[in-house]
Amino acid sequence: SAGLFYAVSHWRTEKQEKQSLIEKSPVVGYVEQCLREVATSGVYLAAAQGGVIYPEEGQMLLLEDAFIGYGYNDKMLLSRSKLQKDVAAYVEKNLGDCLDFSLFSGQGLAVRAEDVPSVSISILPTKILAELEYPFEISKGDDTLNIEDFSQSLPLRAGMLLDSAERIILAKQMGNLSTSTLTSLDAVVSVFPYDRSTTIFSLSDQGDEPLTLFFAYRDFAANTPPRLKFIPDLTLRKDEPFFYEFEAEDDEGGELLFSLQGIEYPVAPDGSWNFTPATTGTFPLTITVQDDAALTDAQQFELVVE
Repeated sequence: SAGLFYAVSHWRTEKQEKQSLIEKSPVVGYVEQCLREVATSGVYLAAAQGGVIYPEEGQMLLLEDAFIGYGYNDKMLLSRSKLQKDVAAYVEKNLGDCLDFSLFSGQGLAVRAEDVPSVSISILPTKILAELEYPFEISKGDDTLNIEDFSQSLPLRAGMLLDSAERIILAKQMGNLSTSTLTSLDAVVSVFPYDRSTTIFSLSDQGDEPLTLFFAYRDFAANTPPRLKFIPDLTLRKDEPFFYEFEAEDDEGGELLFSLQGIEYPVAPDGSWNFTPATTGTFPLTITVQDDAALTDAQQFELVVE
């Protein structure tokens, strides 16, 4: 029994020493610091872009040199789960640029990663939890330690900003967004009218760890139809190449699609019309333009081929 007691005690002591070494290892602190820095960078980027880093088509307002995700664009798009997913993907993609384990070779430590990092992000009411599963091995001489789990708590109140943004979107949908609603929020709100149907909101947490969430709100009820520029009657010659470009204006700056009825030569979706007529005659035509809210404008004109 004395031998057994010694073996168990020795095992416990060795385990405790290894655990102590893990906790004190500069490698652990180094990985946690990189996790913190990259996750924080991802959160700030996502917040500046409407809660997204990797947007889907049709879910962003394109600006001159950037974009802002729509919080609402005919439906609710602002999503806590999307923000969590995008920040996690951002950390997985960029963590390797922060980590350089060769820095520890001077301390006699060899570090070998055994897998690609897996990250989960949880947005809580007053903080963000970043959890990293990244198995790697630390060795020094004959001693070896295996570590795989890390976590960092970020004191960023993204959850509060998302909740405030959802309240704004719901109030705007109901048509009762008021100054009192905005001032009742924990966030400091700024409103920037972008065009007739689109408004950009800025929500700021001005606490110890400032964070600002931007998002765009598009109200299709305020959308105006596109307007075709005047199209004259056109005369051209048989068997001679012809090019014309239909133009239209749209107050919302959305994507416009053109279509043509009355002749076998179709117009391209962007309004360019390029063909060589093979038949003479007079053709009454109708050109139609449609915006991304399905609103249209149309004009009739005549094409004469001599």
